[in-house]
Amino acid sequence: MELKEKLLSSYVAFENGINTNSDLHNIRSKALKNFEELGFPSKKLEAWKYTSLNSVLKEDYSIFPENDAAITLADVKKYFIHDIDSYKIVLIDGKYNSFLSETTHEGWISVSYLLHSQNQNLSLLSKTILTK
Repeated sequence: MELKEKLLSSYVAFENGINTNSDLHNIRSKALKNFEELGFPSKKLEAWKYTSLNSVLKEDYSIFPENDAAITLADVKKYFIHDIDSYKIVLIDGKYNSFLSETTHEGWISVSYLLHSQNQNLSLLSKTILTK
């Protein structure tokens, strides 16, 4: 199965576990419908004429991993740059891991799950996600 079909079919399973009566769900559904019509960008599009996604699309991705590998702070700490003062954001299989990340929620920067953002400030979230 191609990646596009995997993503589209996995969205149905994803929808079963979320609140479908939210503005964020409407935004997500519109984006998926757009992706279903257009697919991945190709070199035929002016903005993508120098970028080929062929090598990315050839990979066989697992949308829902079968097992959760237990990754500890010691596993990821060796990749941190220790001599600079910075935020450290850890993604495991493309998912933000708040336990292994080192962030702060002070000031105007906040790193959190999209679901948490939805509950806190939907109008700001809509402005940043919907740019067109």
